[in-house]
Amino acid sequence: TDEVAAIVRLCNEFRVPVVPQGGNTGLVLGSVPDRSGAAIVLSLARLNRIRVTDTVNNTMTVEAGCILENVQNAAAAAGRLFPLSLAAEGSCTLGGNLATNAGGTAVLRYGNTRELCLGLEVVTPQGEIWSGLGGLRKDNT
Repeated sequence: TDEVAAIVRLCNEFRVPVVPQGGNTGLVLGSVPDRSGAAIVLSLARLNRIRVTDTVNNTMTVEAGCILENVQNAAAAAGRLFPLSLAAEGSCTLGGNLATNAGGTAVLRYGNTRELCLGLEVVTPQGEIWSGLGGLRKDNT
């Protein structure tokens, strides 16, 4: 995240557009720069760690470049289910899933990707790191 912040800060200073790219599986070309040649493509492939698997609270903290299939496997190894399932699960990333609010095959039961997300850590356009990572979702109903 620190490296991404430094790059974004520099690009902001020199007014260079940034196009973040994850698994590059999107059909709408959202991770492809325009033809101006002015933008940089910022690959998030190295942000691929599963930071925490918390079996007590049934939560995971993963990085944006983490492949969906790896998240599913880590959840299964902990005796849990990560319910998002897509045709591109072997190459799509959680960052891209969140950006597009992917639904997948179990969307009616578990909701879209954003319903599965409790918090985010983001790099602002100014290159600052903002942490809004959350914990357990309180649900008294």
